[in-house]
Amino acid sequence: MSPRLVARQSALIDLISGKPVSAYRPATIDAAVESGAIGMGSFMVPILAVCRDIHIRHLRMSPGNTRAPGRYDLVLSHEPDTLLAPGEPTPCAVIAEPGRRLRSDETIIGTYTLTSSLSDWSDNLPEDSVLLLHVDCDYFNNRYDGDSDWQNHAKIHDPPEKQMQGNIDEFCDTLRTLDGRINDVTIALSPGFFPAEYWKGTVDAILRAVTVRRLPRPRIAAEPVAVRLTPGKGSPGRGGDPGGQFWHVYDGDKRAGSVWINQVDDDDIGPHPSLTIELNKASRGRGIGRRAYRLASEGSGLSEIWLHMRRSNIASRKAAEHAGYAEISILGRRQLVMHWKRPRSLTRRS
Repeated sequence: MSPRLVARQSALIDLISGKPVSAYRPATIDAAVESGAIGMGSFMVPILAVCRDIHIRHLRMSPGNTRAPGRYDLVLSHEPDTLLAPGEPTPCAVIAEPGRRLRSDETIIGTYTLTSSLSDWSDNLPEDSVLLLHVDCDYFNNRYDGDSDWQNHAKIHDPPEKQMQGNIDEFCDTLRTLDGRINDVTIALSPGFFPAEYWKGTVDAILRAVTVRRLPRPRIAAEPVAVRLTPGKGSPGRGGDPGGQFWHVYDGDKRAGSVWINQVDDDDIGPHPSLTIELNKASRGRGIGRRAYRLASEGSGLSEIWLHMRRSNIASRKAAEHAGYAEISILGRRQLVMHWKRPRSLTRRS
């Protein structure tokens, strides 16, 4: 399902609160959940809107009538909102047949595999991938199916307790083969669907079977001495063109790198100032980048600045976030785009 978010000026906006939402800023996600813009049926779309190379494997108890088991393309698209901002584009995920011709606003971001086979679900997982496990317990028993008149249903997924326990044991045995490969696990008890008398035993069994892979603790590097910027002349493409700015970055008396601003133009954003930072190898991982981002942005005299970088450049993204930059979602854009707007307090002082 689509969340109550729309793309406005290259950013995702909560239609209920009017505030920007970014998957890279957890507090904005929390706020959108609290407002109701992101709910149980739409919580995956904000992640899909900013990530690429996602592979969803959906295990279900038995084949249903709505979609045949198989491997599909996972496509990021948009659809017009029909409630709060009629006609404005809201992000959505589309499960498409492989090879289907895409519209100009659609982008393949991964795959979606639907299966009722535990081995198909768990075998041949990509090496060195981040594995997120989400368990809906109504997979094991969906007695109520959200309906108080469940006893009148023609089909009820309410197996005998012994059979259900066998299914749980089989699932947990499969989890044990993934020992140490899962990075995070959530267990949804599905109130109104999964009988409460089975909650504790099912959760305990799953937690005993799964081993979460702990990421290594970050290396603690020496703190920078005193980061400062010294204006420089720049060169073509590196702050030396009309409207550009250039600074040398120093850590104390030691030169640590360069930062510059170019005036650029593109179809999505239009004319805008774009900031780039380059640090010497020995100066990376010490917090110099986040300070240089902030000093250059605040010292530029500009009201707003943009960043363009590879999505894999996690260190630069985190440094920019510390300096006040926020990720901007642009549908169909593979490169990470971030935006900084001058705080009102700085505007008043200037």
